[in-house]
Amino acid sequence: LETTLRLNRKVLRFGTFADSLNAARKKAAPSSSQEPFIRILEALSLICNAGYLFVDHLLILNASKLLNLPDSPRWARISNQFWLASILHQLVSDFVKLGIKLKQSVTFKGVVKGQFDKLHELEPIFLSIVKNLMNMFLPLAALGYVKRKGFV
Repeated sequence: LETTLRLNRKVLRFGTFADSLNAARKKAAPSSSQEPFIRILEALSLICNAGYLFVDHLLILNASKLLNLPDSPRWARISNQFWLASILHQLVSDFVKLGIKLKQSVTFKGVVKGQFDKLHELEPIFLSIVKNLMNMFLPLAALGYVKRKGFV
């Protein structure tokens, strides 16, 4: 029953890789609100996420015996590599955004303008960094880079 419910939940995610690719296309489009480097990093993150989801869909079809993947452990590794690349691209993007925000908030004398107001603006970026740092351990563990089972 548990396996059936798990597969059912994953089947409901089918097509999400197409949503991720569409979001990457929109993110890569020129926009005056974001710096080009950040747009490219976020688009790459979405493309890697789409790759992860697509390969995960193949693995789901293989587990439900609708598709015969010759080397499913290899495909699972590829899926986790896409997942890790997606998280790393997002982390780099977050650090670049943080650097830009910090650079804008510091005057030439090194005094922070609007002190606490600026820190409040940085909260979403800090939360995204923490979330991505924590999420990074999941694919690292699946790829065998993190050995302590109790940690993840």
